[in-house]
Amino acid sequence: HTLPADTTEGQLLKIIGDLNADKSIHGILVQLPLPGHIDAGKVIQTIAPEKDVDGFHFINVGKLGTGELETAFVPCTPAGSMLLIERVRGKDLSGLNAVVVGRSN
Repeated sequence: HTLPADTTEGQLLKIIGDLNADKSIHGILVQLPLPGHIDAGKVIQTIAPEKDVDGFHFINVGKLGTGELETAFVPCTPAGSMLLIERVRGKDLSGLNAVVVGRSN
C-alpha cells in the first residue's frame, strides 16, 4: 500500500489490522519514519509479531534478546546483511571487525 501523508493513525491501524487477518499476507513492513501525527510505536505494536518483517514488535525484540531465534522474526535488514557477508567471507567471521553506520530501531 502507498498511503498519502494525511492518512490518519486510525486509518493506518485499520489497514494493518486487515493485513494481519489476511492469510495471503505473510509479512508487513512499515516504512519509517511516519508523519508526526502518527504514533510509530503504536503502529509497530499493531503488526502481528509473526508478520513483523522488521522485527520491531516487542515480542520479537524479546525473543531475539533471549536467543529464541527459532520462533523470533529476525529483522530482514541485519539478516540480509549477514547473508551477504557470509557469502563473501564465509561463515567463520571470528577475528573480523565491523562498523555499523546509521540510525535505526
